Formats: sequence, structure tokens, C-alpha cells
Amino acid sequence: MPEQSGDTWSMDFMCDVLVDKWRFCTLNIIDDFILEAIVVEAVYTIPAIWVIQILERTIHEQGKPTAFG
Repeated sequence: MPEQSGDTWSMDFMCDVLVDKWRFCTLNIIDDFILEAIVVEAVYTIPAIWVIQILERTIHEQGKPTAFG
């Protein structure tokens, strides 16, 4: 259990299809203590390099978490 904000983050991908048949995905990074989404990236496709860049940017802006939940 996290004891303060920034202790642990959870990361999840979600995908859906729009009415016009376009598929999109979201990458969600959640702070487990405050249960707040600190990142929601919505794109048509999320290559691994983008995930790495998003994580590096988030760590730079928010600080590195103790662990990922």
C-alpha cells in the first residue's frame, strides 16, 4: 500500500473502436495513493518507443515512483 503520492504508479492500456471503425488506444498511468490519472495518452497506435518516451517524460515531470503497482 502506498503511503504518499508518488510511491507507486499503475499503468494500463485500453482500446476501443469509434463509430467510423477507427481503433484507438489509451495509455493510462495512475498514482495509486491519490487514485488520479497523471497521464492519459490517446492515439491510434502506441509503439513501444512512445511508451518509453511517455514514461521518461512523466518521471521527469512527476519524479520517479518507488515502484509500479
